[in-house]
Amino acid sequence: HSGYVTSGESANAAAQLVTHFTNMVLDPLTGNTLQYEQLKTGPHGTEWIQSTANEIRLLTQGIELHMPTGTETMHFIHPSAKPAGHTATYLRIIASKKPNKSEPKCICFTVGGDRVIYSSDVSTPTANLSTIKLLLNDTVSMKNAKFMTIDIKDFYINTLMEQYEYMRIPVKHIPKVIMSQYKLAPLVTNRHVMVEIHKGMYSLPQAGILANKCLVAHLHEHGSVPATHMHGLFTHKTHDITFCLVIDDFGVKY
Repeated sequence: HSGYVTSGESANAAAQLVTHFTNMVLDPLTGNTLQYEQLKTGPHGTEWIQSTANEIRLLTQGIELHMPTGTETMHFIHPSAKPAGHTATYLRIIASKKPNKSEPKCICFTVGGDRVIYSSDVSTPTANLSTIKLLLNDTVSMKNAKFMTIDIKDFYINTLMEQYEYMRIPVKHIPKVIMSQYKLAPLVTNRHVMVEIHKGMYSLPQAGILANKCLVAHLHEHGSVPATHMHGLFTHKTHDITFCLVIDDFGVKY
């Protein structure tokens, strides 16, 4: 859908319209996109900081009773532990509003992928828009056919890397509870803490293809095989199931 706001309408209406379609966090008065730096000092700063703490807990080793285990995706290290020849990239924080989630104010840590050196092929053979349209048309054209979507929780950040990557996180973006639990003060160098990335993270150039290969192999073990002439389309050997796959998101006709 496309939306248009006339010059006579308020910036607040424009902000609401854009937010509805993109889930960006916008200033209700100016319509400008708000970054985490602004959000954490705003009227709902406590909630945004809590969401950041939860994101770090998920990507590391959890925290006590609140989240006893994490994905072990990142490990805090001293910069001296980074192997020579490896470049440490930067952190990008994505803030969004997701009203349908248990944590509506959502923080996602992503990697500055433009500074990651990875020489192998990173293209992922996923379903394109034409494939998805064909599958949807096939669903509505077949009696009793149904369609559903599936998203695998935390699959992407649980995919093992072929080689570790490194990233610097500004201390100003690490909540105090995380600094305390993980005893990060001795690791701080130039107002940053370094992490060693063991598993896939969003914006890592190789993360998509590694997650896709892992998932396709797992699907094959359970009877789902890729179509011969169409990327991202799968059928099942024994069940009347067809689905398209984009990274780790499924559109399933059954």
